[in-house]
Amino acid sequence: MLGTAPRAASDYVAPPMCKATHGYDRSRPEMRASLIVFGPNVPHGSQPDARLVDVAPTIASWLGLSLGETDGKPLRVVLAGH
Repeated sequence: MLGTAPRAASDYVAPPMCKATHGYDRSRPEMRASLIVFGPNVPHGSQPDARLVDVAPTIASWLGLSLGETDGKPLRVVLAGH
């Protein structure tokens, strides 16, 4: 019938393997979060333990803002000379 959406053959009954990953697939390391910071006092380096949910709390902390309760935590980025 034209204009009707296809229907599932049965109910989905398998539990999810993980919950609330914010689009991150643990089996694909290339899907890790990216945050590029550039400036005269920003040292070269990386944050191998960074998660996508850590980006917003990091930027909020730099701006002195509070996001309330979040899944992520601010990353520690030490600026040169500080």
